Amino acid sequence: MGKWLNHAAISVGDMDKALAFYRDLLGWKVTKDAVNNDFHDIAGLPVAAARVVVLSRDEDNLELFQWKAPKPQRFGRRVCDLGFTHVAIRVEDLDAVCDTLRAAGVQFTVPPQGRSAVYCFDFEGNVVELQRLGTPYPPLPKHS
Repeated sequence: MGKWLNHAAISVGDMDKALAFYRDLLGWKVTKDAVNNDFHDIAGLPVAAARVVVLSRDEDNLELFQWKAPKPQRFGRRVCDLGFTHVAIRVEDLDAVCDTLRAAGVQFTVPPQGRSAVYCFDFEGNVVELQRLGTPYPPLPKHS
């Protein structure tokens, strides 16, 4: 039985925009960037090809997939809908990261200042939780 999460993966429509968000704004390092034209054996699709970029920080990994075939479909979802809802990323200085993201036009679900965790949206509309490093899991909401 597994004991830890190996990685999270996000399907993106524009790899350059994805890298601008996750690498440039959030500081992840690209450790692999490759095109795989033979994903059908694991994806269960007759034709499956994608550019895959692996981003790493410490022991955490995030995979970005830009599918070439089949053509991906866009869907919208709310955090409360069934299925995977968000990816959580720990950051050392949450306020500084939020300031950088806000200056880049990133939208948040609530104003981030003074919180231990906050949700924002990447350029594709995926929900990303930013969590102050050292915050206990699960992050406890502040009550007034």
